[in-house]
Parts: sequence; structure tokens; C-alpha cells
Amino acid sequence: FSKQSTLAYTVVLLSGLLLLEWRRAVLAGLIFLGLGSTLVALANGSSDGWFWSYCVFLPTQHSFSPDRVRDILSCDLIATAMPLAGLLVLNAWP
Repeated sequence: FSKQSTLAYTVVLLSGLLLLEWRRAVLAGLIFLGLGSTLVALANGSSDGWFWSYCVFLPTQHSFSPDRVRDILSCDLIATAMPLAGLLVLNAWP
């Protein structure tokens, strides 16, 4: 689990897909939500709650820095744009 970055990439992918084919975007979003929820529940259950403590609770204990988010997004700009560009290319392919 990569936590927050997975959500950012999923939003970018689903946004691009939403522009191209909204039905597939809804289906992909539901699949992501279902798989993600199931995997988090399994990981949390098999670790007696420690997964939630380490991956969700502990990260909320430090302050939020908009500068850090800006730095991360600027470093990941190409990696974030590539899936969207891939969707556009695949959609334009005959």
C-alpha cells in the first residue's frame, strides 16, 4: 500500500477516463474502491489492527505542510501525466 500517492494517481487516471468514457470510469472507480477496501480490511484484520494504526492513524499525527505537497507533486508531474497521456493515446488508436 502506498496510501496517499495511490489516491492521487487514481484520481488522475479516473479523471482522464471520465473525459473519454464515463461508464468505464465509474466501473474502474468501483473496482478500485472494492479492491482497496477489501485489501485494507484483510490487512487490518490479519494484523489485529496494527495496519490501520501504522498506515492511517500515525500519519495523521504530524502536521500538514502545503509546501511538501507542492514539492511532491512537482517531482511527480511526469509520472502523474503519463497515465493520462497513455489513456489519450489508447483512445485515439484505431
